[in-house]
Amino acid sequence: MTLSSLQAYGDVPTIVDHCRGALPPPRGPVSEWVQDTLFRQPGRCDGLPDAHDDPVLGDDSALGLYLLYELHYRGLAGVDDGWEWEPSLLAARAEIEARFLDRLQGAVAMPDPPDDIVSALRERSAADGEKDLADGPTLSGYCENDATWDQMREICIHRTAWQLKEADPHSWALPRLGGRPKAALAEIQSGEYGNGVERDVHQHLFALTLSLLGLDTRYGFYVPDLPGMTLATVNLASLF
Repeated sequence: MTLSSLQAYGDVPTIVDHCRGALPPPRGPVSEWVQDTLFRQPGRCDGLPDAHDDPVLGDDSALGLYLLYELHYRGLAGVDDGWEWEPSLLAARAEIEARFLDRLQGAVAMPDPPDDIVSALRERSAADGEKDLADGPTLSGYCENDATWDQMREICIHRTAWQLKEADPHSWALPRLGGRPKAALAEIQSGEYGNGVERDVHQHLFALTLSLLGLDTRYGFYVPDLPGMTLATVNLASLF
């Protein structure tokens, strides 16, 4: 393992930390098909194989969808950028997405739309609201008060798939908005990206946390170790 030299607020990741992640070992027919396809030169790809796992939480399906989305982020090491907009690959991705959405809609009851969105958001983000939404303490509350260092490291490893690209999925929403919503999201995103100051980019702050915990800070380094349940949280944001 190559450990980062980040030691203090103000240190920033190196170019190596920002490099593309490598293709991890496949976990089933879907991720194996994705890997075999991406190792080739861009062109029309074969039909997507049937999945044998849960479309949301299964290791194989989640990894396959994660890798296809990664083409629209930093790309993958050794993979030609021409795959990003290959129509037949996008059609295959749409099949995996359809399974993903069908599974979500079957598992998660959709609430009635609130009359006052602002009040509803405040209620859901309030401390008392968090207690109502969970059967026990929140994960952040447990980490703050009870977690061991080993548990903290494990949690941070799980969070790398999201935190090292934190805010990037939301930036895709900016061209789809106008007026006050666009201005509000742009203000939020500016803070996520450090208000123009490299050391304050939230992705960099998380990398510093990893370094101080003795963990690797390279983008995508821990993806091979992450279960489908973890990758699904990132896939959800990418899809939306």
